[in-house]
Amino acid sequence: MIATLRSIALDSSAPDRIPAIASLARLGAAFDESGTRMLRELAKGAAAPVRAAALSALTKTDEASRATDTEALVALLATAPSASNIAAAALRELGELDTRSLDALGQAFREDQSRVETLGVLAVHDRRDVGRYAPGNTRRASQGR
Repeated sequence: MIATLRSIALDSSAPDRIPAIASLARLGAAFDESGTRMLRELAKGAAAPVRAAALSALTKTDEASRATDTEALVALLATAPSASNIAAAALRELGELDTRSLDALGQAFREDQSRVETLGVLAVHDRRDVGRYAPGNTRRASQGR
């Protein structure tokens, strides 16, 4: 099963490439050097949904660049509606987000209340006071209650 998903993920013409990459990420499946290189290339220059899937896989498999990849996922969630479901799912699955990421997501949600995926990530990672993200509230996540 993982071999099939990996084969689809590595095929640039596969119509199910994004779900294959996202599934491998959720499974924490490792990529060899060429697979990791391919994910890096996608994370840099592909369309937003593909970038989000690649970054999702990299956050699970590449410890050395996890912080940078997480920041890129946060940026995609905040700015690219076409990638928001993939980015949000990946971010919800991470162990924790730093205060800067929480602040960026909080600001993005205050600017666009229709982006419920962003609020979902905040609810998972910033349990102190989700109400801080309500319209008109300008407190930052780092300021506490």
